[in-house]
Amino acid sequence: MPPWACLADGTRPMTPKEDRAINAALHNMALWNPCGCFEMDMPVIMAVDVEPDELVGFNYLLNAKGGPSKWLHCFLHDRQIQRIWNNPNAYMAAIRRQGYGGIFSPDFSLYMDMPLPLQIFNTYRSRWVGAYMQAHGIPVVPTVGWAGPASFDFCFLGIEPGGTVAISTIGIKTDAARAVFFAGYEAMTERLKPSRVLIYGRTLEGLGGRYYPPCYEKLRHG
Repeated sequence: MPPWACLADGTRPMTPKEDRAINAALHNMALWNPCGCFEMDMPVIMAVDVEPDELVGFNYLLNAKGGPSKWLHCFLHDRQIQRIWNNPNAYMAAIRRQGYGGIFSPDFSLYMDMPLPLQIFNTYRSRWVGAYMQAHGIPVVPTVGWAGPASFDFCFLGIEPGGTVAISTIGIKTDAARAVFFAGYEAMTERLKPSRVLIYGRTLEGLGGRYYPPCYEKLRHG
């Protein structure tokens, strides 16, 4: 059962973590609220043109050796990147302290069976964190994700066209998943016209761009 299903039908109260996630949204709006002049009030990540030499998972932020050619990616389970939404200032300080070149905006999940308001909220959270960090001097590449065609109305908002974008091929294992992925990819390239596409995951036939192997592949092959 999806994690939001229990909340929707009222069968249990929110856990402390869920309550903190909702409170974080209110706190972040008070901390920095750029909305009001963008489509659907979506914060905008400005275009950059970069191609990192190496990606490091956000979960290794404090353990891996940083460097200007190394960027952090957030292609992780939501529970591992929730903290950057809960406390963005602390992680901006850590990124600077560790000397990373920048970060990909958080890849909060967009499930096919997730209600559209939650898909919009997760898109908003990704853009808010990326735009907030960018406004405070942290280089950011926008991460783009999508679900079905209904998500195309909002999932590409908040990204200035013409720059580098990051996507992931993790989890694309069936023909149906491949069809959804390429439909979204075509819509994304038409809408955003990216200068570069950075791809975290295994190679997909017909998908061009700069590929970065998943962390578990690097560990497997040394």
